[in-house]
Amino acid sequence: MDWSKNGQTLVLAISTQCHFCKESTPFYRRLEQEVGKRIKIIAALPQPVADAEQYLKGEGVRVDQVKQISPMALGVRGTPTMLLVNSGGVVTRVWSGKLPPEEQDQVLSILKKG
Repeated sequence: MDWSKNGQTLVLAISTQCHFCKESTPFYRRLEQEVGKRIKIIAALPQPVADAEQYLKGEGVRVDQVKQISPMALGVRGTPTMLLVNSGGVVTRVWSGKLPPEEQDQVLSILKKG
């Protein structure tokens, strides 16, 4: 990844097999609607890109890029996990698990401040 071109990047470490990921898709749609113009969003899934793209499309989640990579390769223990990465490729924030509504609002607030 060329992080320097992106400014801030939000990496969604998810899986098509994860029910918490599926339950989080309304929030991922909201992320794209509210901060998708300001922040690059990358979906990182262990499944092949074609399967991942089909899954995301079926859930109505739009992202800038889909990558096939295992959560462990990202240093992530479980899915869903969101990583906020700065232009130097440094992870500045991590959110793990299905987030409750108040934490979703906090994430959006942080991303909007950018």
